[in-house]
Amino acid sequence: KIEEMKKEGIEISCVLTDSESDFTKTRKILANKFKDIVFGPCLAHSLDLLAEDIGKLDFISTPISKAKRIVDMVKNHDLLRAELKEMNGNLLSPEETRFMTQFIMVQRVIKCKSLLRQTMVSDRADIYYNQLQKTCQKEKFKMCKHDVLSDQLWDELEYVALILEPLMLFLIDNDGSLSLSDGSELGHVYYNFYKLDQYYLSAQTIRPPHRTELSKNLNERWTFGHMELHSVGFVLHPSYRLFEQDKNPDVMADFY
Repeated sequence: KIEEMKKEGIEISCVLTDSESDFTKTRKILANKFKDIVFGPCLAHSLDLLAEDIGKLDFISTPISKAKRIVDMVKNHDLLRAELKEMNGNLLSPEETRFMTQFIMVQRVIKCKSLLRQTMVSDRADIYYNQLQKTCQKEKFKMCKHDVLSDQLWDELEYVALILEPLMLFLIDNDGSLSLSDGSELGHVYYNFYKLDQYYLSAQTIRPPHRTELSKNLNERWTFGHMELHSVGFVLHPSYRLFEQDKNPDVMADFY
C-alpha cells in the first residue's frame, strides 16, 4: 500500500498504528524498509487504554459501579426520577465505550448528593418500594438506599474524583497535542505525561499503594504510545529550553 501510494506521488511523512505491542515488530520492519517515513504508535489510542486501565482498578471501579447502580435505578423508574426532577436534580448515564464519561457521571452524582438522599427517603420512594414484586428488586433498592444514606459511598466517590480529575484534564490538554502537523505540540505530550506521573507519585491525598498502581499504569501506556518525536518535540520546544534535556537519559536515548 505504501509503495503504491508513493508511486502515485502521494507524500507520506508518518504512519501511525494502534499502540499495542503486537504492532511494534511491524513498525520496525516498515521503518527499516522506508527510511524516509516515521512509524509510530498512536498515542491517542494509548490514552484511551490508559483511562480504561485506571478504571479497572478496584478502588476506582467499585465506587463507580455503586454510583452507576444508583443512577440506573433513579433514571429508570418514574417515581424516583420525578422526585429528583422536582428538586431540579438531574443525573447523567455514562457511555459504556468511553470510560471518562463515567467520571462525568461521578461528578454529577456528587453534585446531587443531598437531593439523592432526600429522594431515597421520600414518600415516592416508599411507594416505589412497595410496588416491587420480586425479592431481588427489593434488595437492590435497599442496597442503593443504604449506599446513598451512608457516608462511605460519598467518601469513595470524592476519592475517585480526586484521582480522575487530573487524568481528565490531562486527556483534554493533550487532545490538541496528538497531531503531527505541528511538531512543537509534541513537546507538550512528553512533559504532560511527566507531570501526571509526578502528581500520582507524590499526591499526599492518594494512598501510597494506589500511587504506585496509578504510576505503573501510566508508564506502561507511555511505553506503548511513546515515539522518538515526543522527545524531539520536548527538546526543541521553547517552553522547555531551560529543562537541561541533554542531561536526561530517557530523552537523549531517542536521539541516534
